[in-house]
Amino acid sequence: MSWSESGDAGRVVGRYALHQRIASGGMASVHFGRLLGEVGFTRIVAIKRLHSQFASDPEFAAMFLDEARLAARIHHPNVAGTLDVVAADEELFLVMEYIPGESLQKLFRSALARGGPPTPAHAVAIMVGTLHGLHAAHEAKNAAGEWLGIVHRDVSPHNILVGEDGVARLIDFGVAKAIERIHSTRDGGLRGKIAYMAPEQLTVDRVDRRADIYAASVVLWELLTGTRHLDISNPAAAVKAAVEREPVAPGNLVPGLPAALDSVVLKGLAKRPEARFATALEMATALEKTLAPSTQREVGQWVSELAGEALRERRQILRRIETASSASSGTVEAPAGPPGSEASWLPSDALRTEVSQVSQPSSVSVETPRATPREPARSARRASAALAGVVVGAVLGATLLFVALHSPHPAAAVSATTALPVSASASGSLSSTPPATSASSETSAIAVSALPVASSPRPPGPMLRPPAPPPAASHRLPLFSRD
Repeated sequence: MSWSESGDAGRVVGRYALHQRIASGGMASVHFGRLLGEVGFTRIVAIKRLHSQFASDPEFAAMFLDEARLAARIHHPNVAGTLDVVAADEELFLVMEYIPGESLQKLFRSALARGGPPTPAHAVAIMVGTLHGLHAAHEAKNAAGEWLGIVHRDVSPHNILVGEDGVARLIDFGVAKAIERIHSTRDGGLRGKIAYMAPEQLTVDRVDRRADIYAASVVLWELLTGTRHLDISNPAAAVKAAVEREPVAPGNLVPGLPAALDSVVLKGLAKRPEARFATALEMATALEKTLAPSTQREVGQWVSELAGEALRERRQILRRIETASSASSGTVEAPAGPPGSEASWLPSDALRTEVSQVSQPSSVSVETPRATPREPARSARRASAALAGVVVGAVLGATLLFVALHSPHPAAAVSATTALPVSASASGSLSSTPPATSASSETSAIAVSALPVASSPRPPGPMLRPPAPPPAASHRLPLFSRD
């Protein structure tokens, strides 16, 4: 029965929504999940849901949570990050980074079904990445800078995920330790992937990072030879062989492999921990010097060829999940930004509010409207004509004033209140207009009332009325002109 058929589709656990199942194993089932963040932010994750027999065991649950919290301290490109651990409704959920890819176990089986194991260069590339991830885990420290002493304990093709990007990543740190501890302490038995366990791990001795190096060497041996390192059809016989039998060089089964590559594999498979590589980084460096690994692009292409159909189906499922979640939450997808920018989801109400706030001006300002292409020429001609009229009026006014001052009848001059202003037309001609009543007209008229007046009266004679220049205010250019 699929996850969607179980009636739990869309169930919210903590801050995550669970969706369709990706895979299922003996310990847990893995599902698509969706982080439900603030303001509609969402992210696809992988959620491992432990089976009830593990989740209902208090001792296992406590140990599992402790180990998972340690695993969250590991940050490396070759480790699928542990994002969160959720305990809800008597169930345990491990939230991990979702990587578009496939487990090495399934890729290996598909490759064998198509004719043979991966090329030695592909095998070396995958294991070099795995070893780099292991080294990051082995060297992890807490916030105080104290070494954590993390050991994976379950390095196997099941727990190596190879992405479409060609990068190998380790998953499930800390889980194996909790499973091993609970079974070995309760019933004296040993459960797990016997084929990849180091001799000291099979004998229930204390293990360290070199047990992970042994397991990684077993995986490399199988990738190179295309066969199982141990026959696990009889578990008791498999344990005895792992503890007592000396390993066989891969080159004995696959002619043409470099002798130096055989040496690296055999050193990693040494029975005594002290005879192995001291660190996973040391083994990765030795492999890189022995045989040039394939590029990430080449490994990614290999993954797409072997698991292309499954990856396409998952992309379709993810599209349905994201479409349904977007429709149900009433969100608006933000337009895609430049490469590397963060994509976010904003609720429609919040988006409208944010846009309205941005569109509100912080202060009131007035911008002079721009004229149409024909308007600047017209405005320039009118301004020139008006200026010419003002100049001509000023010259005439000055001339008449001079005549009035030197006239034999100075009393004939009149005050500004009886003077007729002179206006200039757009063509530059002068015309008499009635006295202006506005303040601007009064102040712009030529004042002649302050002229000296003779003490003795003279006979009345023709009065000279000096023209006044047009008021400047009456010739202001409009913001918009009309034909």
